[in-house]
Amino acid sequence: TLTNSETNWFKENYIKVISITLFFGFFGLFSTFFIPKTFKSTVTLEIAEQISGGSQNSFGNLSLSGLAGGLIGNSSPQLQVISKKIQSRNFILSYLKKYDEDQLVFKQNIYKTGNKDVYVREFLKYFKTLSDDETSLLTLSFEHTSPVIAKNTLENIVSEFNLSERTNEMQLSQKMIDSLMEDLIVENSSETRSFLNQIYIYYLQKLKISSVKEDYALEVIDPAFIPELHEFPRKSLFAIFGMVLGLILSSIFVNISSKKDA
Repeated sequence: TLTNSETNWFKENYIKVISITLFFGFFGLFSTFFIPKTFKSTVTLEIAEQISGGSQNSFGNLSLSGLAGGLIGNSSPQLQVISKKIQSRNFILSYLKKYDEDQLVFKQNIYKTGNKDVYVREFLKYFKTLSDDETSLLTLSFEHTSPVIAKNTLENIVSEFNLSERTNEMQLSQKMIDSLMEDLIVENSSETRSFLNQIYIYYLQKLKISSVKEDYALEVIDPAFIPELHEFPRKSLFAIFGMVLGLILSSIFVNISSKKDA
């Protein structure tokens, strides 16, 4: 139970506390109308079959997964590697150079710095990746003040990454084919030639697939979309934060006033 002094204090000051708390709550809510809204679009992807090893072959006792560095058929490490590649400095800078000629992604003051490290750091504030090892799915998200730019950025990122992986794969396969052709010319052992022929066919297939398949590394499961609701600021959170802050400040103010009066 409250003492008489506590009861009197409550009666005298509760209106002040409630008034100040509500004021800060409404102020927090009102402030959201002056904060630029950001919209978040997402895209869900899976590792393409030729990357994950769904159609891998084997050469007798030696599997292609061994030839490919041990990653084929194990999607979890690949998922992490792809996530790191997409967020790498080189990839982000190549993306901005190719797709952001109109400089729409950032505010002009970011571009005026001319600092590439600033570009990458700013880009990663709004570009996120989330990998799920259980489902082997990769989710990309991008936030921007324009919902259209948020969607287009994700589509272009996926397109550019697939093109980059295709190009690298075609170059590697072509080098391997050229090297194998040289080995086959000078090799006399029929057993070794048979083995080299199988490797040659494998890289020939990879070259063919990478040259025609646009979604070579990542396939879209759930495409990017134009968000209708903004991600930030959230009115409810700002209102709650304002009320909590108002409650704290009003309590401090009332206590100080009471001590002065005493």
